[in-house]
Amino acid sequence: MVLSARDQSMPALTRLCETYQGPIKAFFRGAGCSRDYVDDLAQDFLVHILHPDVLKTVDPDRGRFRSFLLVCLRRYWSQVQAHGRTIKKGGGVIHVPLDTGSDRPEFDVAHTGPRPDQAFDVEWGRTVVQRAVRRLEAEAADPVRQRLVSHLLPVLYAKERIETQAELARQLGMTPGAVRIAIHRIRKRLRQLIIEELAATVGAGADLEKELRELRAILAGN
Repeated sequence: MVLSARDQSMPALTRLCETYQGPIKAFFRGAGCSRDYVDDLAQDFLVHILHPDVLKTVDPDRGRFRSFLLVCLRRYWSQVQAHGRTIKKGGGVIHVPLDTGSDRPEFDVAHTGPRPDQAFDVEWGRTVVQRAVRRLEAEAADPVRQRLVSHLLPVLYAKERIETQAELARQLGMTPGAVRIAIHRIRKRLRQLIIEELAATVGAGADLEKELRELRAILAGN
């Protein structure tokens, strides 16, 4: 996907935006940027990062795209902060709207949320899983399977599985054994779809395994 975007493939560029827009916004929120400016900063950063000259610097042999993106985000945020300080001193030009004429501060100095990198990773993890879930739901073509997926997805990783599965079996008119098999198959397919989502930006091999381990750790902590 990243290599296709580097060649300015519109579907690939669109998918990159869909995958990383949420995490990028989360980064700026984690940095303490007020809500009024998050959308503008995220849009400006996406325009910058998806420029052909920038994407051409992406080398699949030098690591994961997510790591590349985080480095770019840190640099960009440092530049925004530096420009903001320059503007307050009476000079300088910035290409993102940091001043709307209101009395509200550009940054929330009382922000106590997660750190920018952490906020980015958490939202990235959620986005990957959400994309995989949407694909799983789209695969359920017939009404019976659609009903099965809609009932089982919310409890795939529930702690009280025995009671939940018994209740689901009653609701779906299935035996508890059949529900267990269905959960196993859906969980297996969802895992494969998650791996495919990750592989779109890291390829195969060690980077994919590392990305999968980090995704598990991020989701386990949230």
